[in-house]
Amino acid sequence: MENITDADLARLEDAVLLAEEYSEKLGLFKSGFISPELRRFQLAAYAIYDICSDRQREVCHLRLKNFTFREIGEELGIGTSTAKVHWYRVLKKVSSVLV
Repeated sequence: MENITDADLARLEDAVLLAEEYSEKLGLFKSGFISPELRRFQLAAYAIYDICSDRQREVCHLRLKNFTFREIGEELGIGTSTAKVHWYRVLKKVSSVLV
């Protein structure tokens, strides 16, 4: 087996980018194999993602990992009450999409 050198760096970076692109496309392909009765949830998830701000998505992601609002605030450098406001707005948007 050959040793990898700095001269191979560009080829390695290209390979990593291609692998990431392939993985993303494969995930999209697999996501299409959802039964029609569950497809509405997938479409709703896309809609919710699109209408939430980046910060709201960050708060949502951490909240779904069982972070407390205090922990979310510490993680994101925001106040506990601000984290709660973001969470409230996410829930409001979710309920508007799933009606």
